[in-house]
Amino acid sequence: MLKHRFSLKLLFFILSVCSLYSCGGNDENIPDVSHIPMDIEIRRLEREFSQLSSAEEIETFLNQNPKLAEQYFQRSKYPNDSLLINQIEVFLNFEFNDTLFLNVEETFGDFVDLKREIENAFRRIKYYYPNFKPPKIYTMVTGFGSFGFGQDIFIGEDFLVLGLDFFAGEKAIYRPKDIPNYIQRRYNPEYIAPTITQFISSDFIDYEPSDYTMLGEMIMHGKSLYFMEKIFPAVPDSLLMGYTAQEVADSYANESVVWGHFIQNDLLYETNRFQKNKYIGESPRVNNIAYECPGRIGRWLGWQIVRSLAENDTSSLQTIMKIKSAEAVLKKSKYKPQQ
Repeated sequence: MLKHRFSLKLLFFILSVCSLYSCGGNDENIPDVSHIPMDIEIRRLEREFSQLSSAEEIETFLNQNPKLAEQYFQRSKYPNDSLLINQIEVFLNFEFNDTLFLNVEETFGDFVDLKREIENAFRRIKYYYPNFKPPKIYTMVTGFGSFGFGQDIFIGEDFLVLGLDFFAGEKAIYRPKDIPNYIQRRYNPEYIAPTITQFISSDFIDYEPSDYTMLGEMIMHGKSLYFMEKIFPAVPDSLLMGYTAQEVADSYANESVVWGHFIQNDLLYETNRFQKNKYIGESPRVNNIAYECPGRIGRWLGWQIVRSLAENDTSSLQTIMKIKSAEAVLKKSKYKPQQ
């Protein structure tokens, strides 16, 4: 971003610290959650779907799975079932499906490792929120959502569907189309569990619905990232934020520059959607600050403010999530950017 470029020695040191400590304030005393029972249901819908060979079998599947039929396949949006069934048949006969199924099988196999990772994440959520009820998890090959249903992660009433073809990784023959590289790198298997947790975090975050300010959105995203940090205490910032290691290092090295830009340009209480998107929305970089400044820097800055609150106020995760006022979070945080 940069007022200066790192020397190789400094860059190596910062990246080493980031990889070991997530570069920003995770608890040293990680709670033991091994005693918390957790056995989530993983249903491999893509395997079930690959066995459907007729309109009658598709209709039977829809009737036997009414929640999936209505919420995931959006059954009620079709004038009649025959149109939905026809659409599913088109999907099943998609010429690249065999390759997509093969990519998913080669990448995820029996899903044991990822199941264990998700279960550990859910254990941590239950540690902080004992009433948490883990959603059922279904996996699917979606054709990258090109058939009117399916997406990378679909959140249902008490279940979620993972579009595994999105996350098959860099070695997959086919990758999601028309998605820029800075987003594409997040479509790898290691991002699945953190992304699920990010969606779930919204159930625990309180905020002022009438607060349309930049600060309000920064703090809301900052809370979500802090929630993810507590659930994945050993995961580097780069994976939680979706930044490269270089972007994480640049952000920390220039934290005072970023904060100064927000203050000098009166951005914290900006309400214009276009202006807010420059700093919070998806983009490869924030040119208003500097060419090297990574996109979504406002979310990253909100994260640092929430972290500062946790460090200075020693508040519990539950207490932090319940603070509705973004202004109160900022004041209580006594945030001062690292030099």
